Amino acid sequence: MSVKPRPPANPQTLDELLLMAADFAEFTLRRGGQVPPTLIVATQKRPLIFTPDSFRDDRGKDEFAETCRWICIAHEATAAVLILESWMKFATPEQPLDMNERPSEALDRVEVVFLAGEAIGVHRPRILKIIRTDVGGFFGLTEIDDVPANSFEGRFAELMPPVKPDSKMVAVARALLGAKGVDEKRLGSGRRGAG
Repeated sequence: MSVKPRPPANPQTLDELLLMAADFAEFTLRRGGQVPPTLIVATQKRPLIFTPDSFRDDRGKDEFAETCRWICIAHEATAAVLILESWMKFATPEQPLDMNERPSEALDRVEVVFLAGEAIGVHRPRILKIIRTDVGGFFGLTEIDDVPANSFEGRFAELMPPVKPDSKMVAVARALLGAKGVDEKRLGSGRRGAG
């Protein structure tokens, strides 16, 4: 039996942060049965964690994505991972994807946790299948290896800035976050039980 590696307390690399994000997703699923949309950011000081107040409609999702980008700039993130619980449907040679069918409405859907990992100039998504018990409780996560997840597009893509931000951009980002009420107290430490 292999022992699952534990994430470091202060991850600095994207791989370390992806390990922390997977650990966070599993912990959250075990405690509450679901994972809220969450951003985990690696910084020189400590990891930060942010969950949105609203995620129910397009406006809330757009606001969350924008806030995530400002957090990455304001805290000079070395890496970021966005955690999203979702439904996924696979195409097969016999049955191509029906682009009019929503994955959440498909009979053969799969429940997943999507980890959108980024560092400056690097994108590394991971998809973890959620395994449930017969009565719907959380049992575990397993990585989906055969999914070609080389690109990721949409409102939650490119959360990290394309280049390291300068001091002026950091100051602007901090001011914008302050106006939104997203200060140090609002950003958790990224450690279990903190937030």
